[in-house]
Amino acid sequence: MNKIAILMSTYNGEKYIEEQLDSLFKQIDVDFDLYIRDDGSTDGTIDIIDKYKNIHKGQVYVVYGKNIGVIKSFEWLIKKVPESYRYYSFADQDDIWYENKLYSAVSMIREQNESKPIIYISNQNCIKEDGTFIYKRLPKQFLQPCLLTTMMDGNKYSGCTMVINNSLMKRLKYSYKVAGRSLRVIYDIWMLFVAQAVGLVLYDSNAYMDYRRHDGNVTREAFGANNTYEDIIARVKNIFITIRDYSYYKGFTSYRAKLLLHCFENEMNDTDIKKVEYLANYNDSFLNWIKMIILNPLRKYYQPPIILTWLKFFVKIY
Repeated sequence: MNKIAILMSTYNGEKYIEEQLDSLFKQIDVDFDLYIRDDGSTDGTIDIIDKYKNIHKGQVYVVYGKNIGVIKSFEWLIKKVPESYRYYSFADQDDIWYENKLYSAVSMIREQNESKPIIYISNQNCIKEDGTFIYKRLPKQFLQPCLLTTMMDGNKYSGCTMVINNSLMKRLKYSYKVAGRSLRVIYDIWMLFVAQAVGLVLYDSNAYMDYRRHDGNVTREAFGANNTYEDIIARVKNIFITIRDYSYYKGFTSYRAKLLLHCFENEMNDTDIKKVEYLANYNDSFLNWIKMIILNPLRKYYQPPIILTWLKFFVKIY
C-alpha cells in the first residue's frame, strides 16, 4: 500500500482544529487515512471530529480515550496504527498545512533507498494566533543535531513536520514493544534518535505549514534572532517543571540509550555504539558516575554548554 497514515492526538482543541482538519483534507496528489486519538477532551473537540469522520467516511479512524497526556497518547497511536502504510505523518491540532506538504515529503523520500529507515523533516512558518506571519522557525542552513544532542538536549525539529517510511515505523513499533512502558519523552525525539542511529535524516529548509504560536502549545522553541520574551519565559518555566518532575524524568535518558542498543546495536556503527554506551552506562555504578563527572568522555562527541551538561550528569537527571 502506498498510502500515508496521519497520526493526530487531540485535546480541547475546538478553537483551531477545524482549520487544521480542513487543511489536511486539501492535500494534493496523495492518498491518506487519518488516525485520531482524543485525549479526554471536555470542550467541543469531539463533536468537530465526529463531523469530519462522517464527512470522510472510511478515511478517519477515531479513538476517544481518557486523559493520559500527549506523550503517552502519541505512543499509543504509534503502537496501534497498522504497519501496512508506506509512509506515516504526524499532525498537531492547531496548525495549518499547505496543500503540498505531504506530496513534497514523500517526493523527497522516494529519491532514496527506502529499504533503510528514513525520516523527513521540513521547516515551519510561525504565525500568531490570528494567522499573522512572525518568522521562519529554522534558518536555511540549519546545523543538524548530532545523535547525542538529540538524546540529551531534545529535538530542535518539530514532529508535525516529520514524515517517516515504513521501515522506520516498524523499528519504532518494535522498540515500544520491547520497552513495554512509556519512554517519557515526546515521540519526535525518540523517532529522530532512532533514525540518526540506524537510518537517514532528510532536512527540507522549505516550509509547508503554519505553526501557530500560542499559550496552549505543548512545545515552544525558537532559535537565534527568533527568540522572544515569551520564548524565554517558557524555557524558564520548563526548567522549573523539570526540577519539579525530577523523580519522573531521572534516569530515563540513559534508559532510552540502553533500549536503543538493545534493539538496534547490530545496525549501528562502532563510533555511535561507543557514544551511546557512555550515556547508557554512566549511572549503573558509582564508579561510572565519577568517571563521567571527572573525565567527561563525551566531550569529544558532544559540545553543549559545559556547565549545564555537567550539572545534569551530576544530579543524574540523564
